[in-house]
Amino acid sequence: MGHALERYRIEGSYKDAKALGLGEYRFRESEMALIHVHLVFLACTLLDVLRRSLLRYSTTQSMLSLEATVDWIRRKAMHLFMHKVRNSGGAFRNLLRMIDTN
Repeated sequence: MGHALERYRIEGSYKDAKALGLGEYRFRESEMALIHVHLVFLACTLLDVLRRSLLRYSTTQSMLSLEATVDWIRRKAMHLFMHKVRNSGGAFRNLLRMIDTN
């Protein structure tokens, strides 16, 4: 029974990592692939910590999936951006400078 539970957890982690971009790239060097894998699993770990914290501090009613956690972050980032734009009081050109990612 214990092995089946561990396999379920590992498969779930791998599925989450694939959703974040693991396996979408081809690398010429193994070092680059290793760095990419580390970054993807670091992102998975941080998202898991966040979703558990959201539940612990009663920000959400139930445990969110990884995708729902990413959506929650996007909504909060958009909300903060809109407040920043509203409070800036600047002209339209300044708004375009805030959005410009070049």
